[in-house]
Amino acid sequence: MQNFTEAYEFLVSIFGASPFGIIAIDLAGEITLINQKAIDLLNIPLTPNKVIDRNIFDYLGNMDELVSSLNSSLKKGRRAFQIAELALDDCYLSIRTEPILNGQTIIIEDITQRVNAERSALNAILEAQEKERQRLASEIHDGLGPLLSTIRLKTESLKERHLQNQQFMQEQIGDIIELIDTVASDTRDISHALSPASLRKLGLVAALRHLCEKNNESSNIQIDFYANEQIKNCHLDEQTKLNIYRIGQELLNNAIKYSQASHIYLQLSCYNDHLSLSIEDNGKGFQANNNDGKGIGLSNIETRTQAMGGNFEIDSQVGKGVCASLNVPL
Repeated sequence: MQNFTEAYEFLVSIFGASPFGIIAIDLAGEITLINQKAIDLLNIPLTPNKVIDRNIFDYLGNMDELVSSLNSSLKKGRRAFQIAELALDDCYLSIRTEPILNGQTIIIEDITQRVNAERSALNAILEAQEKERQRLASEIHDGLGPLLSTIRLKTESLKERHLQNQQFMQEQIGDIIELIDTVASDTRDISHALSPASLRKLGLVAALRHLCEKNNESSNIQIDFYANEQIKNCHLDEQTKLNIYRIGQELLNNAIKYSQASHIYLQLSCYNDHLSLSIEDNGKGFQANNNDGKGIGLSNIETRTQAMGGNFEIDSQVGKGVCASLNVPL
């Protein structure tokens, strides 16, 4: 008996010194062993001794993914599972389980610093990309734009000089002017796409509305935009605004190019704890589980979503259009 007691105390001391939160439960979910690290990570307001023989589910609160996975695991023969990243208040946890005799062990790791570092790195990359976009937009606007204007003025002057006796020259110069106007228009469009002036000047809601209105003018698709009243009280940093705008821009472009829809609906909504951007169309749709590869656009959306700590989902069926949604925690 003494040997057993000593072995148990030794095991408890190892658990207590572990850098991971460790919980042992039986098949009914009752806690048989727990260390202080697990108590701290799960914000349980009791000491380890006080929660022994209590049910683990009493302390999992709003961790729906963990509750669902653990319930399923206990009902299906203590199947091991892993949750790579679980948000809890201001922390991020990695959780995995291992079957033991008549129960299961839950191992919890605090990955908050790693997640924050990864997101900071992603945001740094996105900010660097955006600065380069702005630099290129400025170069195009300030360099190429004035040059084209000068060429147009000189060509217009040449046309006026030959107005009386050079009909052929007038036609050729007229064609040149049209081409220059086209290049100038394309230059403005490229400059705006690289660095959206409407976002900087008017804000996120007005920029998305302007984007929809502009595409309404140039396509045969009816595009509607809606933003709820709470969005006025939603305070976002400039990088988050830019990420949301770019995602909305990419989703709208994809819908116009590929959906074969007659109606597209873009919505931006702000709630107490998250911001939502969604787009729906009544187009041809596609098989949502068909993952033959991700284009650059979708990869960029996922990178921006990850940098904001958000969630991006696409729901579609053939013949029933597409619904894509982005949710970002506030």
